Amino acid sequence: CDFSPKADFNPVTGIFELSGVSRPENVSTLYNDLNNWLREFETECLSKGTWEKRSVTFNFRLTYLNSASSKYVLLMLEVAKAWARYGVKILVNWYYDASDDEMQRTVRIFPMLLNMNLPSCH
Repeated sequence: CDFSPKADFNPVTGIFELSGVSRPENVSTLYNDLNNWLREFETECLSKGTWEKRSVTFNFRLTYLNSASSKYVLLMLEVAKAWARYGVKILVNWYYDASDDEMQRTVRIFPMLLNMNLPSCH
């Protein structure tokens, strides 16, 4: 049984969402594919000259995030941080159960590692 998160990335709306459990059997394949998709999205927007006008929202609705997955999510957030340097408006939302201490720690640590403001929603 594979415990991969549901990934819904919509380039038209600029909403990228990961939800569910993230402890996939092959974490590198899953997240490398997602990060490659983000880079392709970036390249396409840059080539069309629409990049600076974009606003992109990342919604994380993960009920579980293992340590291997968290490294790759951090890479995704580094991509988002780089996009902000282009002038892209970035919003990152974390939705999690307020009683989930592990996810609370993750949501507190990621902004410190990235030097980036990440709103959290319970």
